[in-house]
Amino acid sequence: MPDYLLQYGVAATIGFPLIGSGTAVYSTTGSGSLSGTNIQVSKDYGAWATSTNTGTAVPGSGWYSLGLTTSELQAKETIVMVAAGTLGTLVERQAILIHTWGNASAMYPGDWPGSLMANHTVGTVTTLINVASANLVQVLGTAATGTQGVPSVNIARWLGTAATGTQGVPSVNVARWLGTAATGTQGFAGVDVLRINGSATAAQSMGYAARGVGSGTVDGTLGAATFSSDLFTSTVDNFYTGAVVVFIAGGLDLQRTDITDYKGATKQATVTPLTAAPTAGQAFVLV
Repeated sequence: MPDYLLQYGVAATIGFPLIGSGTAVYSTTGSGSLSGTNIQVSKDYGAWATSTNTGTAVPGSGWYSLGLTTSELQAKETIVMVAAGTLGTLVERQAILIHTWGNASAMYPGDWPGSLMANHTVGTVTTLINVASANLVQVLGTAATGTQGVPSVNIARWLGTAATGTQGVPSVNVARWLGTAATGTQGFAGVDVLRINGSATAAQSMGYAARGVGSGTVDGTLGAATFSSDLFTSTVDNFYTGAVVVFIAGGLDLQRTDITDYKGATKQATVTPLTAAPTAGQAFVLV
């Protein structure tokens, strides 16, 4: 394993101790700075060269730091030899191995070696590996907003169709429902419901009930108990007799009554009297 893993071609500082020759304790023999030929650098096992910078002491500790230049880190491996030259008779010599990353010429060409944690971009979604809470920076090319880990995003397309709606709450077209082409306005698809609570019979029964509901408006009235409507189209007597009329607007709003007689020739219905005569344009539903 290398002693340091540094970015290729980016200047960095490393640290190391000096240990007295033949002892196991830190030495301050090189206090002040390590210069001249005391520190040698080799790139990819090439010729040794004196380091560009000198080692700087951490006062009284036996620890030193060395600033490596951009050029000295332009290699797969950089080896730093400490205590070369005459200083090697006073302190133990040591070699510091450095591997680089982040360049095609580095030891590890990728942004980070192996499977260590890193910032990665996949398509247009930026996230953190091994980090449970993360910001989604982009979704389908659009900047995402929202709190960390709970992003609010725009869905740009749904089943190939451009989606609309507010960010994070798109309004979309549902193209198919249970294998059948869906119809209806965007985001509110008109579909066939095949089952209700797992029952096909319940869904069929609801369908029959819905088909029995009609809506219309009053065309003309003959008092509080008889009126005609655009909904009354049958020419058969008593065709609508027994049906319930529920008014849904105007002065008779929410009043309900039943049809007691229907004349096919005149298309007029007689109902149980209401509190007032319905007026032309009065809306109602017929159940």
